[in-house]
Amino acid sequence: MTILKVCNVAYNNGYSGVIVVNLFPMRATKATDIQYFYANPDYEKIMKSNIDGIKKLISGYDVVFAWGRDTIQGRKQYPENYKNALKTIINAVNEVNCTTYFADNCKCNGNICSSNKIEKCHSDICYPLHGLRWSYNSKLIKY
Repeated sequence: MTILKVCNVAYNNGYSGVIVVNLFPMRATKATDIQYFYANPDYEKIMKSNIDGIKKLISGYDVVFAWGRDTIQGRKQYPENYKNALKTIINAVNEVNCTTYFADNCKCNGNICSSNKIEKCHSDICYPLHGLRWSYNSKLIKY
């Protein structure tokens, strides 16, 4: 469902294709499965490799952020891992000078950013809607 929605939204916003990358280099049915990855002794090394690969892949393309809220619930053992991963990917995207977007709305500092608001409240940690939460007619908004 997520990929279908992302493809439809991309097409409806004038794009002819998409490349999907994950914030964490693993696929999990349940977000909480990421906690096992957090416990991997090579977590930092694997994450660095993932970010390096993403930077090479996205250079020259528009990027749509869609990681959603922190539903991983690793806050007790790994309270900063999710936020650190978000900061790292935002910095990586900025390094390769991509134009960034989010779909429909995003939650920042307790506020909702959307196309209905002229001012944006983006802080260093924001939560753009996960692609699964997009509607098929979602609009992309400059981040």
